[in-house]
Amino acid sequence: MSYRRCCVGRQNHRYFICGILAVFVGSLYGIIYEWDMVLEAAGGYSLWLPLQLSAPHLLWPFGLLDGWGLLVCVHNMLGLSVLVNAGLLVYLQLSALRRGQTQFERKRGITLYDRGLRQNLRNVLGERWLVALFWPFADSPLPAVEETTEDGGVGAGKADIGDDECSEASGERLVGDDRDDQMLTKRLTRRPSTD
Repeated sequence: MSYRRCCVGRQNHRYFICGILAVFVGSLYGIIYEWDMVLEAAGGYSLWLPLQLSAPHLLWPFGLLDGWGLLVCVHNMLGLSVLVNAGLLVYLQLSALRRGQTQFERKRGITLYDRGLRQNLRNVLGERWLVALFWPFADSPLPAVEETTEDGGVGAGKADIGDDECSEASGERLVGDDRDDQMLTKRLTRRPSTD
């Protein structure tokens, strides 16, 4: 089974956010830590430095970089690409979390679960959300999630959708029979009345 293309469920959302945040911080630290070595291997500041850092494989055949310089600059280029991609993931996840949405809901404009920033953080990271942000294994229980139905009763909330179901956005069918799929889609796309 492919890990990508599956939804991040309620029980593991905090681990995903903390994981991509750790990748972002670690790659930023690595780029800063190795910067002096990169400059030395590239021959210091010069007009060629931007090209040496962005496309070192093009300059190596012309002797503008030696083997060590090529290795260091390629490593730095890969680190920068990890930093940019992790930064994009962190931005997308935190902007959706701020609105109480998953990426599936964000793409469709569904805002049923927006409870304000503090409550959204509690819903994803638990009661001790600040501790859980830096240490996802800390004891921080998730609150119960309920939703008021149209007739005033309490119905199934976001937690009942399931952690193992893949979204329609991934091109895969949702787990369950057709009736459950239709009910889930109806529940996710329903907008609250404005009266």
